[in-house]
Amino acid sequence: MEHEFTTKQENELMLQYTDNQIPTWSLYCFDKQTPEICMAAVRNNGNTLKFVYEQTYEICLEAIKQNRDALQFVRDKDLFNKLKSEFNID
Repeated sequence: MEHEFTTKQENELMLQYTDNQIPTWSLYCFDKQTPEICMAAVRNNGNTLKFVYEQTYEICLEAIKQNRDALQFVRDKDLFNKLKSEFNID
C-alpha cells in the first residue's frame, strides 16, 4: 500500500531536505515551492534563487545576504535595482 502525505507533511519533508544542504538545482524539482522552502534553500546557497519561482523581496534579500552574486538571478528589474542599490553593488 502506497503512503500518501498531507500537504503539511510534504512541506516538512521538503524543508528537512532543503536544510540538509541541497544542491543548487534541486529546488527546481519541487512542484510546490513554499516561501519557507525557498527561504531555507537560499539561506544555504544564495544561488538557489535562480530556481525560485516566486521571488519576493525577502527571499531575494536573504539570497544576496548569503551570496552577493545571487543578485544576477533576480528577475524583476525594479527589485534588482533596489537590491543593487541597498547592497551598493556596481
